[in-house]
Amino acid sequence: TCLAKEEWEVKWNGVNSIRILAVFHPDSLAVQLHNVILAVLKEVKNLRSQVSRLAIVCIGDLFTHLHKRMDADVDITAKALLAKNGESNGFIREDVDKVLSSLVANITPQRSLLALISGGATHKNVNVRRTTAHYVVEVVEKLGPGKVLSGVKDITDRILPTAAHFCLDSSPETRYNGRKILALLMGHPDFNKMLEKHLPSNTLRNIKDVVETIRTKGLGEMPSESSSARGLRSGPSSRAGSIVRGGSASSENVNQSPKKPVRLDENTQDELKKM
Repeated sequence: TCLAKEEWEVKWNGVNSIRILAVFHPDSLAVQLHNVILAVLKEVKNLRSQVSRLAIVCIGDLFTHLHKRMDADVDITAKALLAKNGESNGFIREDVDKVLSSLVANITPQRSLLALISGGATHKNVNVRRTTAHYVVEVVEKLGPGKVLSGVKDITDRILPTAAHFCLDSSPETRYNGRKILALLMGHPDFNKMLEKHLPSNTLRNIKDVVETIRTKGLGEMPSESSSARGLRSGPSSRAGSIVRGGSASSENVNQSPKKPVRLDENTQDELKKM
């Protein structure tokens, strides 16, 4: 297949073919979706930035057009994206941020929550933890306090310890988002009971102090973000759903209805079958 070749231009064309299929023929990818995802994730790690960025954007297209069919592979996908977010290349981090927005928008909330927490909540890279905290907040907002504090396994018992961990992080932005999660939940009647149930005693004391500060002084303003995290403010963008031309992502939004359907030629069909 194209992605098995060594030449980066061939790999680029292969990833772009998958993008076209995702946009115009998503059902054709669904049959071999797991293998397709593994192949694209391998190129996310490609040292050639043109290939890596296109693969990241391709994952965004898969989220956008295959929706919950991506649930089964969201763990490995989120882990790879978050790890890539820890790199120093600002353009790649922007691409990843926008694809993570697409993940949160299109994946079942509980699945996206667990994937984000597992992939980045305790990561050694501060940028990864900061990004993870931002998107965990988005998922908590989608779920709502009632669902989060319902006591359901893998929701309450994961969110509260994670929020506490964020509140004690070295990054001001991550600590802010940890407090924001608590602020979203603290009005629920079972909030204190669930804190006591799911947090160890030493952590519980610290978090109760944080909660009291929120009650008396409010959440406060979001700390000034470094340039590496500024892209998080913008929320979902068209980059994850853009058509890529040349070696970079354009701003054209592929969520718009295509003017002309794309016909699969025999070579493209054979490539998909081989994958």
